[in-house]
Amino acid sequence: MLVDTGARDGPVLARLREAGVRRLDLLVLTHDAADHGGATAEVLDALPVDLVLDGEEATPQASVKALAAARRIRRVASDAGQVLRSGPLELRVLWPRRLPAAPAGAEPNDRATVLHVRDGSFDLLLTADAESNVLAGLPLAPVEALKVSHHGSDDPGLPGILSRLRPGAAVISAGEHNSYGHPTPSTLAALHDARIPVIRRTDRDGTVRITVRDRRMHVSAANR
Repeated sequence: MLVDTGARDGPVLARLREAGVRRLDLLVLTHDAADHGGATAEVLDALPVDLVLDGEEATPQASVKALAAARRIRRVASDAGQVLRSGPLELRVLWPRRLPAAPAGAEPNDRATVLHVRDGSFDLLLTADAESNVLAGLPLAPVEALKVSHHGSDDPGLPGILSRLRPGAAVISAGEHNSYGHPTPSTLAALHDARIPVIRRTDRDGTVRITVRDRRMHVSAANR
């Protein structure tokens, strides 16, 4: 399973090769944003893909539906309540709800696909760019690991979300020397104040890997 592809001409295919991935049971594209789905065509051309879970809205700029159709790959729109399985993984879609449809000009981040991933006793929350204004209304349960929302951008409601999730590890995906200042000081402070045992950020730590064996989680990073 691959969740988002990153930007066009980014390193996603190299990372997949390094991980020994030769096909995908599932490709999830969380929302309409170039830094999340820009390499969709590259991935679909390079690897066999069984199913695309598409988080794009039906807007004029939406491209995933056409890309999947051109390659005769099955595609479904993400919708809260869906449960998908890929090998030992169970994926529950917590957001968005497709009905009622988003109003014209809705913020794509607020409609991003939020996934609760379970592998046995291990739980992971993948939030894409959905922040606390979205997450606060979802049925969140404690997790072992959290992908921090929106690259660690400023989110005043984050402390409340962390108190519900109580993650053992939090990972921030952010580009090195990015122009947005991600992750922000306020988000880093919230994570530290929540006393999360392991906090990693890709802009400094490089590729982060979470491995679960014998019901124990191990977090490693390229630069640590």
